Amino acid sequence: MGYGPLKKGEPGQLIIDPDASLSALQHEKSHFLEAQSKGFPSAAEAYQDWEGRIADEFKSYTIEIEEAKKLGLDNVAEQLQKNFKVEKQYIIDRYGPID
Repeated sequence: MGYGPLKKGEPGQLIIDPDASLSALQHEKSHFLEAQSKGFPSAAEAYQDWEGRIADEFKSYTIEIEEAKKLGLDNVAEQLQKNFKVEKQYIIDRYGPID
């Protein structure tokens, strides 16, 4: 699953797994709406803004975590929190500041 930007000013690509949960779809929808609110930045622009990507991931994971908690799925919420931390570290390692 994923949403990826393409050309500046144009909607990106949404890749959907047919077996995905509703909360996973909401997560990717959140990425689309965030990109839309920014005028659909290009892939280069989106990936260079590593701090913005982390903030966007936090928003998207929060949607999933809150849904899991509403359903009483604390183990799922905990796993999603771990997933966010892993993704955050990946973004920092791959696109973050160079020391």
